[in-house]
Amino acid sequence: SVAFQYSNVINANATVFTFAGVPIGTASSRRYVVFKIALLGTPITSVTVNGGAAAGLGGAGSNLYICNVPTGTTCTIQITQSVAFPSTYTIMVWSVWDIRSATAYDYASSTTASPVTVSVNVPSRGVVIATALPNSNGASVTWTAGVTSDYSQTSAINNIPRAGASEIAATTGTPR
Repeated sequence: SVAFQYSNVINANATVFTFAGVPIGTASSRRYVVFKIALLGTPITSVTVNGGAAAGLGGAGSNLYICNVPTGTTCTIQITQSVAFPSTYTIMVWSVWDIRSATAYDYASSTTASPVTVSVNVPSRGVVIATALPNSNGASVTWTAGVTSDYSQTSAINNIPRAGASEIAATTGTPR
């Protein structure tokens, strides 16, 4: 199963960002925390969850991570980048349980202007997590097929929307 858990937007100028007390749902040895970090700044050098290293999902610069977190109902996510950079930082967090693998089956991204369309290959019962972070003041996000909206908020800091969606594929989708 998959469940959206948390989102936060901060405006900061630092090399280390800590999100403490992040809700992650029911503890299980097969629970993973998946999260998207959106930032305009220097590259991320490390990401930890409760002190353990998180693995990157997707391509370079995707800033999508996964970590097995078997205990507790909250966690602390710490993000480190090489140089402090004044920017807006967004984090979106999902918990997934009983997945076949902590490695991405497929990954897609786009920097194309609106409307953006991406497709991914998904095995039956595979988890799809989608994020949208338009870099445009006052833009909007609409999910049209393949995922269910979990979160949508326009940042009070810079009026840019952040949105997340997820789905468990009932059948194999090529592409989805």
